[in-house]
Parts: sequence; structure tokens; C-alpha cells
Amino acid sequence: MGGGNVMLKKLDTMPTKTTKKKYVYREKSPLGHYKADAFLVRCVDNRFWKSTKHFVKELGMRHVDPKSPAGGAKVFFFPL
Repeated sequence: MGGGNVMLKKLDTMPTKTTKKKYVYREKSPLGHYKADAFLVRCVDNRFWKSTKHFVKELGMRHVDPKSPAGGAKVFFFPL
């Protein structure tokens, strides 16, 4: 059979080496519990996200839990 010989080591004989994690993005986030001001259902289309953020800010809300189902709030008017 053509091709080179491949040598496989048993898993228990492989050297253990701890490698340092390399992060692509790092940001500290508060891990404590918070209370959301609102559950926000919005359109999945990002063209409207900027106006949605301004509207939420205008209402004085700081913490919202946004969800973006396909069709946005339409799912409440025309359920399956």
C-alpha cells in the first residue's frame, strides 16, 4: 500500500504540556445577577438596531434582554 507510514502514539504515552490560551477578544463582564428593565423583542434586521437603541435610551432603560426572532414582534400577532 502506497503512502508513508504514519506512527500513532498511545494517548497515555503522549507528553502532557500546558499551553497558554490565546484569546482573540477579551473583555471583562460583570458576573453578578442583574435585573433587566425590559425584555425586548425586535426585528432581526440590523438596519433597525440603531433606532431601537435610541428608543430604549429615550425610555430611560439601561438593561434590556433583546431577542430577535425572525419576523420580530410579528410572532405575537400571527402565532403558528
